[in-house]
Amino acid sequence: MLMYNLLFGGAAGQGIETTVAILEKRLKRSGYNVFTVRDFMSRVRGGHNFSLIRFGIEPVYSHSSHLDCIVALDDETILLHRDQLKENGLILCDSKLSASDPRLMKFDMDGMAKKLGNPRVSGIIAVGILLKLFGETLDGMENILREFIKQQYLEINLKALQEGYQIAEKRYQHLEGQYADWMLISGSRAVALGAVAAGLRFYSAYPMSPSTTIMETLASMADDAGIVVEQAEDEIAAINMAIGASYAGARAMTGTS
Repeated sequence: MLMYNLLFGGAAGQGIETTVAILEKRLKRSGYNVFTVRDFMSRVRGGHNFSLIRFGIEPVYSHSSHLDCIVALDDETILLHRDQLKENGLILCDSKLSASDPRLMKFDMDGMAKKLGNPRVSGIIAVGILLKLFGETLDGMENILREFIKQQYLEINLKALQEGYQIAEKRYQHLEGQYADWMLISGSRAVALGAVAAGLRFYSAYPMSPSTTIMETLASMADDAGIVVEQAEDEIAAINMAIGASYAGARAMTGTS
């Protein structure tokens, strides 16, 4: 097996996006090809969110729904996705969840997090467990955590990572990748960089996930790249601005959810 497929799921507000970003950066630095798809419900608050992470030493062209592992932060994730799990796969979850499945691997991650003094670090405990399951080390994790976590929370997250790592045992074959120096980039950021390379001069948009990152990326380089970035009051206004700018001779673009 040269590829692994992992699903990380839970409710909005459980820190899934940050946890997955930390994990995928660690996998990339291990030399893997990494491809992540994020799925979230069209709600301001609540709803089921999940991310699919595919990684390995083969080229990755798409995600896969044939899962080796599910990390479930709530029962809904198990109910919705366990049919995608391979027969020999596993479901990593907290011991408080009520779902029943012979492939469950339960740990008291929430209890461990509370003992450490911060219930929000349960996701980092899960990352520690996953790294052990897939035969990874904790090398370089402090530097990665510094990229995502404020200094005052770094120590407790490092402790959570180590505790998760210590309670698990290796389960999957460790793969030797050669792609550590390859770029890890989101689709939205790639769109923004491509637009700059194509000579973009005007960008207007209304911020709405998942297109907001395009605006944020362009705004961060607007001065250096000579781009005007305008936040409109809605999508209709944004597209009218882009059309108007193009009629005025500027290479213009808008982005929408």
